[in-house]
Amino acid sequence: MPTYTPELETKPRDSRQWPFIGSVVDYLEARSSRSRDPRNVALPWMLNSKTDILVNAGPFAAFLGQAYDPVWTDFDGKGTSIVPGYSENQAKRYHDPYGGTTASGRFRFSAGEDLGDVPVERLNVRHALLSQLDQKRRALDSSVVDHQRAQALHLLTSSNMRKALDVGREPMKLREQYGMTLFGQSCLAARRLVEAGCKFVTVFWTASGSSAAAPGTPTRTTTRA
Repeated sequence: MPTYTPELETKPRDSRQWPFIGSVVDYLEARSSRSRDPRNVALPWMLNSKTDILVNAGPFAAFLGQAYDPVWTDFDGKGTSIVPGYSENQAKRYHDPYGGTTASGRFRFSAGEDLGDVPVERLNVRHALLSQLDQKRRALDSSVVDHQRAQALHLLTSSNMRKALDVGREPMKLREQYGMTLFGQSCLAARRLVEAGCKFVTVFWTASGSSAAAPGTPTRTTTRA
């Protein structure tokens, strides 16, 4: 059984970590489900990836293997409010979408952009490139690479989850009820993903320019089908 030590906080993929609960659900579901849709999704983006803070341990599969890490989204909406400083020494102020965002903001899977009507030839080129990269992966766990490649291609070619992630398909009145902030829109997207068949969705309030969460103590809300 893993033994926790403070130094593990800076090693998010260390095999001594406990796996994230979403990864446990994904691992158990994988044994009985044939669906290629992601079962473990995290919003709005990889924890702390928009800051100069290290990505902390927590939302990863640990000893279960990287194949069961969450599928992360990203968000392209702009912030509408300047939020409080994250630290006393912070010189720059940010328009943080956690403080408010525009209706045009959209989520996307970080595994690949929303391609829309991309020609088959373009996808074939990408597939061929991935095949060439196979020759460079001997230092990696081949089963993990195979899983991640298959999932990335599925997200590029399947519209089910990408449509579910599009909160712009909801009436503006409903979006406003959830709150025109990054957290509110993430919760709406999470609901849509569960309705589309995703088994486990987590919305993180990541460390950012906002002072709503203390450094190193991100909060989250989790939705399970």
